[in-house]
Amino acid sequence: MPKAAIKARSAVASESLTQSDDDAQSADGPLDAPSTPESAQIIRAAAASCTDEQVERAQKHVNGYARADWRRAFETLALTLALYLGLMAMHPWFCAWGALGRTAWVLLRGGVFVRVFILGHDCMHNAFFPKWAWNVAVGRVAAAEALTP
Repeated sequence: MPKAAIKARSAVASESLTQSDDDAQSADGPLDAPSTPESAQIIRAAAASCTDEQVERAQKHVNGYARADWRRAFETLALTLALYLGLMAMHPWFCAWGALGRTAWVLLRGGVFVRVFILGHDCMHNAFFPKWAWNVAVGRVAAAEALTP
């Protein structure tokens, strides 16, 4: 891509982000949330040297995660539950390997613990399931397991 085209694309992206900053500063009150730039603007600003096809592909990928999805939510929940219960069931096997096995179990359990925390965090932001009641119910169980308020 020629340098002139890269500079032009970078200028357009910077200008659109600056306009978003100006919009955020003109909010009516101190408690108003600032407006955020669209994901396309962020992608273009971060990838000013990318081709249009690469930007479109990145935009399509990002948009796939823009909304909560029942299928993806239940797949993630099922995988997390399987990992959690599987590690709990395998605890005696890991302990039979002595200190090395217990250390491996603790490290794996820590990873699952982080996964449960992230799941609960997403639910508390109403971003995991499309329905609020599901987010609250699953979020409370996950938060209790992860020992977070």
